[in-house]
Amino acid sequence: MSEIKDTTRCAVMTAFAFFATTSAWAGAPPTLSPVSPLDANALSMSADGSIVVGTQIFGAYVFRWTRAGGLEILGPARGQASVSRDGSTIVADITSRNGHTIAAIWQGGTEWRGLGGYPGSGGCPDISNAYAVSNRGAVVVGLGWDDCAASAFRWTKATRMISLGSLDGRSSRANDVSANGNVIVGWDDDLTGARRGARWVGGVESLLTAPEGIFLGGAEAVTADGRVIVGGNAGNDFVRNRAYRWTAANGGELIGMLPSDDDLAAAYAFAVNGDGDVIVGASGASARDAFVWTRTTGMFKLQDYLIELGVDLDDWILDTALAISTDGTVIAGWGYRGTPPFLRVQSYIVEGLPPFVDSDEDGVLDAVDRDDLGYR
Repeated sequence: MSEIKDTTRCAVMTAFAFFATTSAWAGAPPTLSPVSPLDANALSMSADGSIVVGTQIFGAYVFRWTRAGGLEILGPARGQASVSRDGSTIVADITSRNGHTIAAIWQGGTEWRGLGGYPGSGGCPDISNAYAVSNRGAVVVGLGWDDCAASAFRWTKATRMISLGSLDGRSSRANDVSANGNVIVGWDDDLTGARRGARWVGGVESLLTAPEGIFLGGAEAVTADGRVIVGGNAGNDFVRNRAYRWTAANGGELIGMLPSDDDLAAAYAFAVNGDGDVIVGASGASARDAFVWTRTTGMFKLQDYLIELGVDLDDWILDTALAISTDGTVIAGWGYRGTPPFLRVQSYIVEGLPPFVDSDEDGVLDAVDRDDLGYR
């Protein structure tokens, strides 16, 4: 197996590297805008960054924001709302006529269409929960309930909902799917109940490989081509609080967490750009920070980086980054607005980000590197 690298030390050294310079982004600053009503979380974004979807925190509705048309409430749905990379399809959960929660699909119009569940299942009380959808709505994945036994599902119009099973006969869940629907990622419980990172390729399951003594937790996201997988709850038998990056060629790699004095702090990678070299997520405990990770910089706070680029964050606290566009120029997530202790949840989108490039590999991105900008 390939050697695993924990870049925590790199993250600690570079988390504040931007402020070791007095540089400022020479181009126009990115823009940060709210994309939801108060008390709503952005959960997913189309590949080009033009569509963001999410849910009201109490489960009252799903919202859809588009660059062209602004905010739209899509009616009473909830759960892990997700939009396909091509923007054509949204999935979430609705209440069926008999009162059960079921996975549902939205492809325009005013109605959600329920996807049902496993044949004969009575639910527990949910029947199914949607988590992600491939382009054109061809494949929906998530969590299905066979009475009170839970397993990852794959749904298509032809097959309807089928269980992807698990390696040890315990629970599993599908969290994301590649653009063509062939690669599905999520988690699979081991015999102790620990959630191991897993993937299904063409319906065949395997665990995400890591060197001896390293544990990779549930996979949260996969690139459109199915090549790079990211997640959290990674580490060893004593500490499993790191985010990770995985490829078939190199196996697992711990990408660390932001510095914290809280013993409960942990980092989770929630999304990855098209090339698999920029990862976003959240790190912390009760108070978290949205982060960005690249190979040369390690992990750093998105909020600090935006300030260095000249973005006026006013009353924003960026808690979580949940989505990044294929080209890395757009990031979406949620945070808080207001003056402590009077804070309200609000979703955001950051557009117009410069390339995440560190040409001289000095741990400072070109956009905020004084030397790279010509100020010598």
